[in-house]
Amino acid sequence: MGALGAGDSVQVTVGFHPLTTGAHFGSMVVCYNTGEERIHTNLQGEAVDVSIGLRTYSVELKKTFITTSSHTAMFIENRSNIRAQFQWKTFPSEEDENEEKRRQCYLLRSPREACVDNTTGERRRAKKKGSCEDRRAILKSSVREKMMMVKEDPMLFSNDAFSLEPLEGEIGPNSSVQIKVTFKPLKAREYRSVAYCNISGRGSRLPLHLRGEGQGPLLEFSCHMLKLGNLFINTSHVYEVKLINQGVLDAPFVYIPSTTNVGCCFKFTPEKGVIEPGGIQTIQISFSATILGVFEEQFHFSVSESPTPVILTIGGCVSGPTLHFDVGELHFGDISFGFPHTMTCRLTNTSPVSVTYKLRMSDDGTQPAVSSIDQICKEGDPSWRKGIHFYVEPREFTMNPSQGTILPQGHQDIEVWKESSHTRFSTRAEASLECGRALALIPALSTV
Repeated sequence: MGALGAGDSVQVTVGFHPLTTGAHFGSMVVCYNTGEERIHTNLQGEAVDVSIGLRTYSVELKKTFITTSSHTAMFIENRSNIRAQFQWKTFPSEEDENEEKRRQCYLLRSPREACVDNTTGERRRAKKKGSCEDRRAILKSSVREKMMMVKEDPMLFSNDAFSLEPLEGEIGPNSSVQIKVTFKPLKAREYRSVAYCNISGRGSRLPLHLRGEGQGPLLEFSCHMLKLGNLFINTSHVYEVKLINQGVLDAPFVYIPSTTNVGCCFKFTPEKGVIEPGGIQTIQISFSATILGVFEEQFHFSVSESPTPVILTIGGCVSGPTLHFDVGELHFGDISFGFPHTMTCRLTNTSPVSVTYKLRMSDDGTQPAVSSIDQICKEGDPSWRKGIHFYVEPREFTMNPSQGTILPQGHQDIEVWKESSHTRFSTRAEASLECGRALALIPALSTV
């Protein structure tokens, strides 16, 4: 605005500061002091992005131990002939930034938030004055100051795990600026964030995607799979593996007890401890199998500040002891009534462990058999005329010894005698193998 004398002229400078790319239109009107509008001038401008950008739009940092930091670099490149300013921002656009500021100011305007934000010193000073009005005035003044700070906040990029340096600066024509990216994880997990670069001469902010992974204490077993091979039931075995700290942090570990039937047969010593960086802890594994069959179990050791446990896999096969007789059958042939007949067989333990056995005759009776002497001594017994009648089946086979323990690769000779009380068909003897809680029955003898 101004005043022009008759025949005078004045030069007016029109500034064009577009916030977005593309065509922009407007108009300029000259008004006289009488309020009359006499001069209309159309304004038109075209906004384009200058050739300034990021060399890369994503940065992935290597896995980093928690509480330590790793660094890398990226560049902002200016391929134009102008000088530009840059700032790293938290929000992707100015609209989002202003929306966040409005939200924070709204919280400050809330009476409850204003009271919360009030400092102890302000409360104390207001109390000394003894005036509610003074107290409210102090609160309002404090809120206004904080709202002003929010409005003036440039909202530069801020993140718990990532940082950029410098956060703002200037780029000369046809040059570049190096940006240092620092990653400092607090927990063992994946981190992702986006920083937005606001560059003068660009219509929109340029996103830089940041990714990193935090690494907790790093423990590894000297072998991931321990193969025990063939084992015999109820035998004790001891093995050793090494737990190695491959990281730069102290590694507290705790064994997580297994709840499976086979897993309960294993004992680990020690079950917990702390391994310093580069240290080695020998883990002793005790195993006493009580279940037959093939197994493959995973054992977990939790590590402090690490989301995944260290796993040791142990596999093997548990077998029972083996016994066999040296003959497939004992054939007694025809035996006179009341006269015992004895035969011998051998029971061999082919296992590398001692075996406790018991022998029994299936389908044999429980009442003692009648010997020939007993029958002769009873001359008047009706059985001489009517024959012998048993209300309970007699026991006709006897084995000696009927139980015992056979050493590894050892044997035991067994005497079997039959005392015929009457005509019988063939029967079978069985050997019971008692090995702790396991009980196996194998056919052994057949007699006639």
